[in-house]
Amino acid sequence: MEGLKFVAIFCVLGLSVCDEVCHTESGDKQIGDTWEEDCQMCRCRSSEGAASADCQRPLCFPLERACIKWDDSGCCPVCVEKGCKHGNKTYPIGYEERPEPCTTCICHEWGSYQCSTLACMVAGPECRLSPEGESVCCEMKKIEGTCCGYEQICPPGTHLKK
Repeated sequence: MEGLKFVAIFCVLGLSVCDEVCHTESGDKQIGDTWEEDCQMCRCRSSEGAASADCQRPLCFPLERACIKWDDSGCCPVCVEKGCKHGNKTYPIGYEERPEPCTTCICHEWGSYQCSTLACMVAGPECRLSPEGESVCCEMKKIEGTCCGYEQICPPGTHLKK
């Protein structure tokens, strides 16, 4: 046990009661005294006629999942910055980005960086009758740089009835 130098019992001759004292780095402590030493909570106790210091580390609360930076200069670490870690980058809570037109990524308050992609419904080729009565089909082509943007590509000179 760090901090505890030695325990002494001082007895007065002729008396059956002894004066028990815990000698510590922070000074003498009487039975029942409590103090903090080296991030430990200590108490001077009497056990079998001798004084002894009973020291225990404090119960530190676990850091929140969203904690990405903490101060551990005290007895227990304290969160000083919350955010999300993803790959080699960190993001603040609430950060949102669109790495692709249909994908949105968000740093949630619980420290999770999540991306979701919108699923686009695309119809197959659209076929109609031409003025001449022939079946003509137009293909759907994705418009680059858009999310779910498509245009109809019909054979040249085709005018379809609606």
